[in-house]
Amino acid sequence: MRAAIGTFEEALKLDPGYAPARAGVALASAIMRLRFAPTSEHPAWVERAEREARAALQIDPQLAEAHEALAAVYRAVDFDWNKALEESRLALALNPNLDQPHLYRAQAFYHLGLFDLIEPELQAAAAGMSPANQTPDNLVESERIRGVVALFSGRFQEAVPLFEGVKRASKSTTYDYFLGLAYYYTGNATLAEETLARLPSNTTSDRRAQAVLASLLAARHANAEARALVQSVLGSGYMDHHIAYSLGAAYAQLGDLSEAKRWLGQAAETGLPCYPWHARDPLLSPLRSDPEFQRFLSGLQNSWQMLASRYGATTG
Repeated sequence: MRAAIGTFEEALKLDPGYAPARAGVALASAIMRLRFAPTSEHPAWVERAEREARAALQIDPQLAEAHEALAAVYRAVDFDWNKALEESRLALALNPNLDQPHLYRAQAFYHLGLFDLIEPELQAAAAGMSPANQTPDNLVESERIRGVVALFSGRFQEAVPLFEGVKRASKSTTYDYFLGLAYYYTGNATLAEETLARLPSNTTSDRRAQAVLASLLAARHANAEARALVQSVLGSGYMDHHIAYSLGAAYAQLGDLSEAKRWLGQAAETGLPCYPWHARDPLLSPLRSDPEFQRFLSGLQNSWQMLASRYGATTG
C-alpha cells in the first residue's frame, strides 16, 4: 500500500489535476486505515482518504474510480454500508468492468445480513478481472467473504477450510480472528486460543483478535484473564463494530449482561447490525432469555427485513 501511494504521488507531481491518481491515493489510504496502520496513524489516514476521494470527484464527477474510492472510504473508514453500496453502484454504472465495487457490495451485504446477495457480487468481481489477474492473491478477498458468510450463517465446518485457504493464499494474519472463531465454533477451542494469542497487538485486525480471544477466555471461565484482555482492548484507543461485538460476547460470557447489551448495541449502530448472526451466535447464549435483548433482536430483525426489501434479498 505504501508503495502504491508513493507511485500515485509521483503521478500527481507530474499532474496535480490527474483524478485517477487522487482516487488511487484515497483507495490506498482507506485500506491503510482499515488493515495495516497502527491506531495512532488512523486519523491521518482517514483525513487523507476522504480528502483525496472528494478531490478526485471534484476534478471528474464521471470518473468511475473516483466513486470507487469514495465507496472505499464509506466501507473502510465510515462503515456506512448504504453509502458504500450507492457509490459502488455509481462506479459500476460508469465502468461495469471494475471488480472492487462488487467486493465492496459483498462486504456491505454480509455486515447487513443479506447473505443471498453476496455470491452474485463475488462472481461479478471475478468476471471483471482479466485472466492474468485471477491469481490466488487477487481472489483471496472473495474467499474470505465466503468464509464470513459461512460463519455468520452457522455453517462452521464449512468456514474453517475457507479461512485456512485465505491464510495460505495471503500469508497474512489480517483475518486470523475469523479463523480463530471458526476453530472455536467447530469445537477446537485450544487451537482457537493459540491462533489468536500468537498475534501481535498494534493493528486493527490484531485488536479484533484480542477482543475475540477475551470472549473465548470468558467462555472457558478464565475470567481474570478475559477481563484483563478486555481492559487492554479498551485502553488501546481503537474501537470498531467487530471489536464492540466481541466485547459484547465477552461480557455475556462473564455474566455482565448489562455491559454485553451495551456493546452489542454499539456494534449494531456502528457497522454490524447483522441480525442473523446476533440471533445465532452461541457466545451470546447467556442473553437469549433476557427481555431487553429480545427487544433488541426484534428491532434488528425489523431493520434487516426492511433492508432485504430495499435491496431485493430474501429473509427465509
